[in-house]
Amino acid sequence: MPESKVISLGKRAEDAEKPFFEQLLQEGARKLLEAAIENEVIDYIQFHKDRRMDSGWLYATDICRSEK
Repeated sequence: MPESKVISLGKRAEDAEKPFFEQLLQEGARKLLEAAIENEVIDYIQFHKDRRMDSGWLYATDICRSEK
């Protein structure tokens, strides 16, 4: 069974007790990761935006080929 990613209230309380600087670093790292993932998704969509059939669907073979 996969490990649960749910954060308990106790764990959240522990996080609230962390020093301000540590909380600031965690928040900064989270924002950097979020921006990096968002940029990767945007780049991926931009790269594949013109590879569509007349119906609007992406060609699956083009997506598979580009990942190699």
